[in-house]
Amino acid sequence: MASGGAEGGSTSNNRTPRPITERFRTAVAMIRTLPKEGPYMADNKTKLRFYALYKQATEGPCAAPKPGFWDVVGKAKWEAWSLCGNMSKEIAMQLYVDELTEVYLYGVTWPQYMMVHSIIITHTF
Repeated sequence: MASGGAEGGSTSNNRTPRPITERFRTAVAMIRTLPKEGPYMADNKTKLRFYALYKQATEGPCAAPKPGFWDVVGKAKWEAWSLCGNMSKEIAMQLYVDELTEVYLYGVTWPQYMMVHSIIITHTF
């Protein structure tokens, strides 16, 4: 009858998940501390996804005017953010955290992933 923790082998199942705002802030801090170069280099599509979700989570739907034709980078950022439409800030925060978790799942070793997952879900800095 005792089922406590045998499934995952982790004590994190006994912890209460932190509110999404805290997990989002932790994920943002982790992204900001990643080295510019290393074993995992995000492609532009992934970077734009993080940018768009961050803007949606912190500012809400895109209300900025579309950048001009010659501003290629600004236009790409604007388009990525605009694709979020009327998504709520909370959903954008959750998707940002999910995206970071997925990046770590495919970009680092399993112990590193578990550490990151544990930090984002249950711990505070």
